[in-house]
Amino acid sequence: MSKGGVRKWKRVPKISIILPVYNGEAFLAECVDSVLAQTEGDFELLIADDGSSDGSRAILARYRDPRLKVLLNEKNVGLFGNLNLLVARAAAPLVRFLCQDDALASGCIAEDVEYFRDNGEVVMSICSVDEVDEQGRVVGEWTTGDVPEVFDTAWCLQKLMYEGCIAGNLSTVCVRRDVLERAGPFDETYEVAGDYEMWVRVCLLGPVAERYHKLVRLRGHKGRLSEAPFSGVKFVRENRRVVEKLIPLLPAEIRGRARRYTWRKQNVFDTNYLMRCLLAGRFAQVRQTAVAMGVRRLIPGVAAWLLTLNNRLYNPKMPFVGRPLP
Repeated sequence: MSKGGVRKWKRVPKISIILPVYNGEAFLAECVDSVLAQTEGDFELLIADDGSSDGSRAILARYRDPRLKVLLNEKNVGLFGNLNLLVARAAAPLVRFLCQDDALASGCIAEDVEYFRDNGEVVMSICSVDEVDEQGRVVGEWTTGDVPEVFDTAWCLQKLMYEGCIAGNLSTVCVRRDVLERAGPFDETYEVAGDYEMWVRVCLLGPVAERYHKLVRLRGHKGRLSEAPFSGVKFVRENRRVVEKLIPLLPAEIRGRARRYTWRKQNVFDTNYLMRCLLAGRFAQVRQTAVAMGVRRLIPGVAAWLLTLNNRLYNPKMPFVGRPLP
């Protein structure tokens, strides 16, 4: 309370950008600068360094912008533990995720704020991106289509089942903070697919939108988590955990067909990863992938991989029911 009994309310920003950092010095300054240069300035940038051993903390110490708040973890808590710390500190009604290698387009935050203001039913959005290389040159793009699409829970669950983590990367996602709170924290037992599992819970709470505007510069380089030597094995193991959670949530009339689809598609996909490791002489990853799949999936997976030439001769159809929202 201030003098006279009048409460001073803390001003709430329009959006919270959360940036988990771990040994990200190579592109961290460019990432942070892209946020501070946004055309919409009413935001907070929350950064948590997860025990970096490189120059990340020195880079962050150079910034004096009051909108930037840095948390220094005393011990490494992992990506999803770090995200939970950041989400818990977010004050704004919207949360925009950002990875340390990537950068926001200058109008990203303004478009996020406007989109969620005008589309009150949407709980989460996924944007398109430009892919850039280590020198920042555009080398490709991820697009969600030519027009925005909104999916209800049933349709979104099916997309998550058949297409995997449809967001593709944390940096493509903006979510309402109250929805994150209702969905619960990221599951810290995951190492690489905790975002995939979280988006399943989020879509149970309302429609999800794919937005065709390219709002992020997504950087590809060998230091990304997805490029780490054993990330592929972890994705095989953890994606299967998510799929097992997804199947009971699907419309009842397609659960059996959806499970059969995973045997025909996912087993072949995972077997192909195993074969690539085998050809590359990465025998430890071959063994771990085989263990992650289990004998009852590996044997039919190898058979289907051979008979369909990695699903080139036969590509199973996804058993969707319903349609996207108009």
